Amino acid sequence: MRKTKTYDDILASASQVSIDNGLYFLPYLMGERSPHNDADARGVFWGLNMTHDQAAMSRAVLEGVAFGLRDSFEIFSALGQPVEEIRINGGGAQNEFWCQMIADMLNTKVVKLETDAGPAYGAAILAAVGNAVYDSVENACDALIATSISYEPNANSVCLYDEKYKQFAKLYPGLKSLFKEVK
Repeated sequence: MRKTKTYDDILASASQVSIDNGLYFLPYLMGERSPHNDADARGVFWGLNMTHDQAAMSRAVLEGVAFGLRDSFEIFSALGQPVEEIRINGGGAQNEFWCQMIADMLNTKVVKLETDAGPAYGAAILAAVGNAVYDSVENACDALIATSISYEPNANSVCLYDEKYKQFAKLYPGLKSLFKEVK
């Protein structure tokens, strides 16, 4: 009988794979909305060879998702909107490797929230402001949002991810026309 790996097992094995392993993943499993508004975009492993195992593919998936976030952050940067801190919560935020990868990939401090309540909690905060329980969103957030651990970017990893992102950013434009042709 084959043992199923847990989320933590998968991330632990992915953390042992080198950043510069030449494997990329486009995470467009249901098309893409931002920044490539393309319903035809699809998920793709690029650079896969016999040296890549399940751990390398898992790392590529994580990197692909984080590179997708970086695509949006590149737009913020181009518009002159610096991002000084990212607040993270939910399932992925429970893993240190994933949080550190995001900090390194985006070269931005990542701070975990103490709550796992995500969008619903934000909606509740806005409702509290709308009902005059708090006089501003900032005051409500200061009162209701607690943070725990933070992750600072690692300079060496930031450099490696910057180089890898340059390659990742070429994949969608290079494959865009094929997404429409191959169904």
